[in-house]
Amino acid sequence: MEVSRGLTSIFGSKKWQAILLFLVFSMFYIFLAWVVSGGDTWWIIDIINGTNVFYGDDAYRFFLARSAWLDPSLYSYNFVLPGALILDGLIISLSGADLFFSRSMHAVLGGGALCFLWGAGRSLGINRTIMTAAILVMGLIPRFVFTTLSFYGESWATFFICFALWAFTRNHYYLLALAAGLLPLIRPEGIFFLGFIWLYMIKEMRWKEAAIIIAPGVFYCIFLIVQLPAFSDYSLWRTELTKILEKIPFNLSKWEILETYTWLILIPSIFGLLYRPVWRIWPFLLAGLAWMLSLQLTVMFDLAKFEERYTLVLLPVLIILWASFLAWTCSKIDNFIPANYVKLIIIGVFTAFVVLDGFRQLNQIDNKIQEKGFYWVAGRIIDAKWEEIFIHHSRDALAARESMSETIETTLNMDYGIDKLVIQDPFLYYNIDPNNIPSHVTVGYPATTYMVFHLLLNGQVFIQHSRNKMYSYLRFGEPDFRDGEKRALYVDLMPINNYPFTWKYNGLLYELYLFSYIESYEPENDIRLIPPLTQRKINNAWRDWMLEYNKSSN
Repeated sequence: MEVSRGLTSIFGSKKWQAILLFLVFSMFYIFLAWVVSGGDTWWIIDIINGTNVFYGDDAYRFFLARSAWLDPSLYSYNFVLPGALILDGLIISLSGADLFFSRSMHAVLGGGALCFLWGAGRSLGINRTIMTAAILVMGLIPRFVFTTLSFYGESWATFFICFALWAFTRNHYYLLALAAGLLPLIRPEGIFFLGFIWLYMIKEMRWKEAAIIIAPGVFYCIFLIVQLPAFSDYSLWRTELTKILEKIPFNLSKWEILETYTWLILIPSIFGLLYRPVWRIWPFLLAGLAWMLSLQLTVMFDLAKFEERYTLVLLPVLIILWASFLAWTCSKIDNFIPANYVKLIIIGVFTAFVVLDGFRQLNQIDNKIQEKGFYWVAGRIIDAKWEEIFIHHSRDALAARESMSETIETTLNMDYGIDKLVIQDPFLYYNIDPNNIPSHVTVGYPATTYMVFHLLLNGQVFIQHSRNKMYSYLRFGEPDFRDGEKRALYVDLMPINNYPFTWKYNGLLYELYLFSYIESYEPENDIRLIPPLTQRKINNAWRDWMLEYNKSSN
């Protein structure tokens, strides 16, 4: 049985079908890259299950990628691992640090991942139609789409897992070893794939490939031992950050991992094991299972806060299993449904249901569908009346952030007493040019807003960065510009009246402040003894702060 016979006339040979899939998805992703970071208006279409993919950590990682060739300390700063830092640093260099062109290169990366996954599925004997359906499912999952365009390490990790699957099924063992060896230097969960692929090489007595797999990790560990004053400094900032995050409510389900993707993917994936050829990729199956169980246990026991992007590396394996289930199902019904067009219809309808169900994760679309109906939403998208569905960053807001970044860069170069730059407005990291920041300035990324720091630490601000111990606690005060005074530029919203060192920008909620500061590596009060914040307390504080802010602004 060859279900794909009916599509052969459209796609031609399998080589050209893979190329067509690559081109279609790459162009689609480039279009989305323009929508979110090109032109005069940046549309916010990436709100998935209540959170943005962009504008948070993504912006900070973009800034770090722009700093890849400027600051050697970044390579021991595990907020972003060195593999992802180098790869995105190369993209930044090729794109001229332009955000849209950088995202466009990631778009091509996403198209390549889908192309390699299609080839891996075909090597397992899954026919062209089913693999095309599987690629449509994966390529249109909102979490995959927007993470692909981001600077999270998961975009690279997913690509290399797809590449490794293709290399494994095609017996390209040296390429497989190289991809597996790089994975833990891109994302921590890559160690699971490295481990099981390494065991496979040992089982097959491929000693050279086994050595290649572990070589990058060994070299990186040696680098850290030489680079760091104490190896414990490598993760010390995460320990301090965890103390703070434990006191902030997140309202996450203990089983949120299972809620990340639609059950129309998860349940068929389980039964995909009935398709015996898929057992051939057992190192990937076991690696995915091990990572999922490890992640679930850490969430259940509150050892880590869950983010949906952590599951992205599981997606290539899930999609292969999903396709395997369809292949097994079609083989079983072939005897009593011999007509290929019937099976094509079944596959097409099932794929459409999965894709449409996945779109429900896009909160703005889902809310409008519930309010106005599907056809109303579809009509507004087709007619380009996006403002009726999505919010966006206006031209004025983009210009205001550019103006703020210019003020920051000018001030840092005029006042060498300022050696800290702390930015709470994550979006601003897209604008700040690290080439214009003096080398003595440490750029800090705060864990949360000053309002939360006020409630939790009595105003003491926690920041993470790549210098010294990779974190600091800062106590701000008004500068008097005496010799030896340490000063910082701070971007946040603070309801303080008549503070002389404040820059405000029309259209922006956040403001720019100049402070003196006292730095320490311990909080003034023991965080463990501080009662956890409640969402109600945070909401009330925010309301009061905004009332005070509006009063002081009038």
